[in-house]
Amino acid sequence: MKRTLIKIGIQAAIIGVIYFILLHGLSGTSIVAGVLCPGPHLPHHYPILIGLFILCRLYIVLLPGILLSRIGMAWLKKRHLSPTMMKQ
Repeated sequence: MKRTLIKIGIQAAIIGVIYFILLHGLSGTSIVAGVLCPGPHLPHHYPILIGLFILCRLYIVLLPGILLSRIGMAWLKKRHLSPTMMKQ
């Protein structure tokens, strides 16, 4: 269970750092215009950064539910395989 929590924490921290780097990097630009009006006027890497930002944002919004479900699954797996449960 500890290893699962550490793995989840590291993964969430990495996604969080990427999100905040993209947030500060794209804050001076017009993200909405890049999403709604893509075209040759945008730099080639800009749509990729916008897509990555949107995915990271979705992950950050869903993070509490993801963490709770993974913790719950690890707890259920540990409880199901515990020696006291196998004796019964």
